[in-house]
Formats: sequence, structure tokens, C-alpha cells
Amino acid sequence: MYEKEDHKKAREELEKLKREKGVLPDDLIDLMLLVDTYNFKGCGAYSGDGICMKMTVRRNLLEEFYEQLKSEYLEFKTEFMVDEHNREEYGDDWKPLEL
Repeated sequence: MYEKEDHKKAREELEKLKREKGVLPDDLIDLMLLVDTYNFKGCGAYSGDGICMKMTVRRNLLEEFYEQLKSEYLEFKTEFMVDEHNREEYGDDWKPLEL
């Protein structure tokens, strides 16, 4: 397959950078969610059919979203005393999830 010289050079430079550094901030990540028809009322078995949603996001944007969501969740847990309620319900050896 023909590849323009400037495209080929850019691709090779990116491949070299990935080999050297591993993950890059502008890496693309595909997120997929499948809701199988099994989850709907009246379905008796897993079918492999259903609704699928696919999103593609850059690594740096996903990491930024994660940090913001984590911060909001920690505020929520503090305000509504989630850990305290869980400790009461599950006992003193209950440990919160690491984020």
C-alpha cells in the first residue's frame, strides 16, 4: 500500500517514541459498553445481542476526567459519610476501595 513520505516519517517517529516512552498523553483509548438483551425483562439467557456504545478518547482527557470524578466522589463520600455507614453495615474490618 502506498504511503506518502511525510505520513510514513511521522508514523515511524511516533512508533519510535512509543517504543521508548510507552504510554503517551495523546494515545487513543476505545471504551465500549454492551448491554446484552439478557439484562431485559423476559430474557432467559445471554444472547450476545443488544445495545453497544463505543467512545474513543485521548489518554490525557480520560485521566483528567478520572481525577475530576475521583475528587467529586471523595467529596460525596465525606459529605454523606459513606465509609462510616459501610463500616456500620459490614463491620470494623471493612476497608474502602482504593481509587
